[in-house]
Amino acid sequence: MGDDLQAVLEARAKALAQPLAAAALTQGDLQLVVLQVGDERYALRSEWVEEVQPLSRITPVPGLAHHWRGLVNLRGRLFPVLDLQQYLVDIGLLNGRAAPVGDQRLVLVAPPGCTVALLVDDVPAVRSLAQTDIEPSLVEPQGALNAVLPGITADLTTILDLPAMFADQRLLVGGKHA
Repeated sequence: MGDDLQAVLEARAKALAQPLAAAALTQGDLQLVVLQVGDERYALRSEWVEEVQPLSRITPVPGLAHHWRGLVNLRGRLFPVLDLQQYLVDIGLLNGRAAPVGDQRLVLVAPPGCTVALLVDDVPAVRSLAQTDIEPSLVEPQGALNAVLPGITADLTTILDLPAMFADQRLLVGGKHA
């Protein structure tokens, strides 16, 4: 029985090691991480996401804008925590804060130039999407805000552009607060 079990396990390992043809990205496809924020879903490019962690202890830092929740220690490194829902309220994309449903998550993101932990309600999916399946944002053009939200999917998941978001002066310590 031991040899049979070993043979089955080896066969399964070989099958799982094969690339999935259906999951392969074609040129023009995006790999997106979907974030749940209140009742809304947002997505960002997977290459900006380093990891997802359950919410751990956040240490408040006095004097920061209220969308900055403080600092979190992840494996001995400190990262600032941006409450994504509060930021979206501050820039006028959400009308008010919804109570978190379930356990919140920290999404460690590293777009060019910074590394930040985003506080979100959940990370329900990672998905591939053709670039051509992204429609223009439903937000009326408002300069920099339009760059933060470059588009929306057919299932109403809003795409976030992190480099554009982190260029927002409201996120700078000592910058303009909303």
